[in-house]
Amino acid sequence: MRWSILVYYNDYNIIIFFVLYYMRNYKKEYKDYSGKKQQIKERASRNKARAIMIDKYGYKACQNKDIDHIDHNPLNNKISNLRIRSIKHNRSNNKDFI
Repeated sequence: MRWSILVYYNDYNIIIFFVLYYMRNYKKEYKDYSGKKQQIKERASRNKARAIMIDKYGYKACQNKDIDHIDHNPLNNKISNLRIRSIKHNRSNNKDFI
């Protein structure tokens, strides 16, 4: 964690903000979460799902979109379980599941 000092000047006074912000430790995140066998398997499956949809509908149809697993299982890459959704709708839909 680090401190940052922001100074705001206006006509009558000076306002000083102390901001505490968190520096991410990517190596630790990978070791603790992203590097686990199950997460590697699920990430590869999500990448495969995107490739399947690009093959079926084309790159332009999938550009700037999310590929949604309807049953929320990233290992189920059946065409009937995949759909192309806007990022906004996909992320809001998945909040209901968690």
